[in-house]
Amino acid sequence: MEISFNGLLFYFILCLTSCSKGNANNEQIQDFPDAIGNSWTYNVFDSIKHISDTEFVKIIGTTTLNNGMNSKIIRTINYFSADTTFTYLETSGNRAIFYLNKDAKDYNKVYQFPLKENTYWFGENLLDTNKVISKENIIVPAGSFIAYKIHRSYTVTNVGINETEWYTPKIGMIKRDYYERNIGFTIKKTYELVYYKIHD
Repeated sequence: MEISFNGLLFYFILCLTSCSKGNANNEQIQDFPDAIGNSWTYNVFDSIKHISDTEFVKIIGTTTLNNGMNSKIIRTINYFSADTTFTYLETSGNRAIFYLNKDAKDYNKVYQFPLKENTYWFGENLLDTNKVISKENIIVPAGSFIAYKIHRSYTVTNVGINETEWYTPKIGMIKRDYYERNIGFTIKKTYELVYYKIHD
């Protein structure tokens, strides 16, 4: 199963560093656009199947996870496949954690803020590593952005994932190159931001 941004997709990842709760929350609010109504549209190209799709991601409301934490509901719709999925975003301390379901046991993705070059963090386990490689300019259909380039490597059981993502604070994921090798199949996709709407 692909671990997608869901689309921020949107994944997410826990950090070994810490900071005061007050400062962390301020950094997170500044860096992660988690307001209800925020939306993103991505062009998605599958280079193995040679097909394109359009992915619509929107924060549509709030809910309570089974662990008692409040979360945002993120809906992802893939236009051509007519597939709709939901992920659950919990913002806690200096982390933004995406869960695959409300039981809050399986991580989809985690961001550690503030983003800085050469910083790194761990995700669901010590084999889920994330590192900010650089800060660079990137051009996609939605425009030109200054983004942090983040590399993620994730291994669990028979699944191996490598992805590179470009993320701009206050806006979200700008581009993502995703590669997954699982038993019986391989996924290789590129996501590019086409449109976004961010509420204060």
